[in-house]
Amino acid sequence: SQIQTVTVALYFRTAQVCSGTYCNYAFFDVDTTQYFGVYVKGDGRLTFTTSSLNVSRRALSTTLKVNDGNWHWLVVSFDAATLKKHTFIDGFTRAEQSGVYSMGIGTGFPSDGYVGGGSM
Repeated sequence: SQIQTVTVALYFRTAQVCSGTYCNYAFFDVDTTQYFGVYVKGDGRLTFTTSSLNVSRRALSTTLKVNDGNWHWLVVSFDAATLKKHTFIDGFTRAEQSGVYSMGIGTGFPSDGYVGGGSM
C-alpha cells in the first residue's frame, strides 16, 4: 500500500565530492524507485526522491550544498493530504514541492529499507 505521511529526521556530515550522482550513499532509503530515499548528490546538493504508482521517481534537490564537512540537522517530510513534500536543513526550509502524489508514495511492492546506506 502507499505511504500517506512520512517524516525522516537525522544528523549527518559529509565532505565527499565526486562527479557522479550517487557518490554519497543514501542516508535513508526504501528503494528510491519504489518508495523514497534521501542522499547527497555528487555536487553536494541534498536530494529527497519519492515514487508512486502513478508517477515514477521524482527528485527534490536543495540549492544549498551540504558536503562542507560540518554536521547538519535534516528533516524531510511528505504529506498526501496537503500534496507537499519538504526538505529542512538546520531549521530552514531548503526545498519544497507541491501537487505531488495524491495517492501517497510507494508502488505497493515489498521493499527493504536502509539507514546509512541504500539500494541506489
